[in-house]
Parts: sequence; structure tokens; C-alpha cells
Amino acid sequence: MMTGAVKVVAGVLLGLGPVTGAHRATAPTETSICKIMQDPSHFKGKVVRVKGNIFWGLEDLDIYEDCSQDYRGGMVIQFPEDHPELKPGFHLVRDAAYEKFHYYLTAEQVVKPRLPPNSLTTTVLHRYCSMTVTIIGRFYAVSKEEGLHSRGYGNAGESRFALVVKSVSDPVAEECPPPSVPDE
Repeated sequence: MMTGAVKVVAGVLLGLGPVTGAHRATAPTETSICKIMQDPSHFKGKVVRVKGNIFWGLEDLDIYEDCSQDYRGGMVIQFPEDHPELKPGFHLVRDAAYEKFHYYLTAEQVVKPRLPPNSLTTTVLHRYCSMTVTIIGRFYAVSKEEGLHSRGYGNAGESRFALVVKSVSDPVAEECPPPSVPDE
């Protein structure tokens, strides 16, 4: 039987942070978003490693995978420091890969329409339009009933599934095409 101190050291060495009662140190389960969507209860509470496409907008940050021609599986991405109530058992690893991921999410391009010289009008757009990344994190799920009553994750609790990020790797993004600038 492992003592508390040994559990903490084992968790740190495995990269999962200190391990306490609810979450034991284990290697991440290699899987796909589509497999998780097929059987979310099997993955609920587990640390998983998935690769997917990122969607980011004003309200949510999601990772998704096209599972078939008719179905796109996905989940809200959340960060441990933003949601301590989830108690994932680790902290976000803020390494070079994370910094690159964060840069892709936040980089902007500023567009100044052709207006009179004293005009202050500008438009700010995302610099990057698409991104893929591999994420290690803990998967959370609520029932369909809870999801229908906004007791899930993301904006207004409307998503049934969330991935609390421990680390990211291999972020790759494509720049948006230059916007057309109206003459007026």
C-alpha cells in the first residue's frame, strides 16, 4: 500500500500533480473524441489524451472531431484555475506548447477600413481561423437531463461534456485570409 507522500511523488513524476483520494495517478488514456462521444460514461472522470480541431468564439472554446459525415463530436475546453469546483487533481502546464496554443487563440489582426483621415473606426479579427492540437485533460460529463437544464459546462452550462486541460502539445494553426476592406 502506498503512503500519502509516495502518492504525491508518484503523481508528480507521472505529470498528473499530487494525487489525492478522488483521482489516482494513471497514464492518460489514448483515445479520440469520437470514441468518447460513443460511450461518455466509460471516460467520465478519466484523464484522456485526444487530438482535435479547435473552435473558439466569444463565449466558448471547444475541441471537436468530425466523426462521420453527419456528426461532429466535441466538448468544451476548460482550465483548472478557472473552475476549481471540478477538482481535476492537477494544474495547467504552462510550457512552450501552451504559450503557442494561447498565442493562436488570442492573436488578432486589425483592419482599418478606408474612411476619412479623422475616423477612429477599426475592426479586430482573429488572426488564425483554424487550429489542431493534442490535449491531455480530465473528461467530465453530465446527463442529458442535466444538459437540458443548463447544469453542464461552458457558456450558461449548455454543454454536456468538458475537457479540463492539463497540457497541450503540437498546436498547429492556419492564418485567416486577409479580409477585404470596404471603400466606405
